[in-house]
Amino acid sequence: VSLTSSTPLNAATLSPGESGTIPFRLQNSGNKDAAFNLASTFSEDGWVAIVENETGVIQPSPITLNRGEQVNYMLNITAPSDSSPGVVSFNLRATCGSCGALFGNDVLVRNIEVPVFRQVSLESDVISIEGTANGVMKKVYITILNQGNDDEIYNYSLTQTNWFLSAEITAAQSPVLDAWDGESTIILNLPMPIGLAPGLYGTTVIATNAADNSVKDQIVISIEILDTAAVWVSNEDAEQSYIPG
Repeated sequence: VSLTSSTPLNAATLSPGESGTIPFRLQNSGNKDAAFNLASTFSEDGWVAIVENETGVIQPSPITLNRGEQVNYMLNITAPSDSSPGVVSFNLRATCGSCGALFGNDVLVRNIEVPVFRQVSLESDVISIEGTANGVMKKVYITILNQGNDDEIYNYSLTQTNWFLSAEITAAQSPVLDAWDGESTIILNLPMPIGLAPGLYGTTVIATNAADNSVKDQIVISIEILDTAAVWVSNEDAEQSYIPG
């Protein structure tokens, strides 16, 4: 039996959850008709390979070929949804278990590249707050989730519609976030400064990937400042006193 393919050693690039096909040829190189079993093994868990003909119809094993016959097939490979970046190797093995003394087998070896996949999200249970400008701090807790397939660091930035709002975030950069839902929390501090005019204000917290600034997410928190009654009491002694009577 003979297994060949026109693809190079690094045969394909597949992102997490993606599928692709690798063409190969199976040939009965013996001197009698024979049935061949095809089986794939991968260097990492979770990978799936299915043998199809050139029109996409699944071909169950064993595959029977006449003496000298050769047929083109496709190996449809699907990467696991949580695959890590790097190179995964696989073997496609053809064996003839019914050939007796003419028993033969062949192995096709290829590699698949898994690229770095980057995605991030910012989430909060609170996206709007309201209150008076009384100088009492309000806090908004924001969770960052690394939804990519590699460990990542993200830089934080903050914009606000009015600098009198004096909003601040508690960190400039995330810790190293594990691949696939590694998370961390930052706090948006809102000091609700005295004297801030009533109205609707907004802040935007942005997380930008430290290695690729095209990968980012943002969350907008709206703040409504209500009408505030401010009372001021002097602690100075009066220069004059009045005693009724």
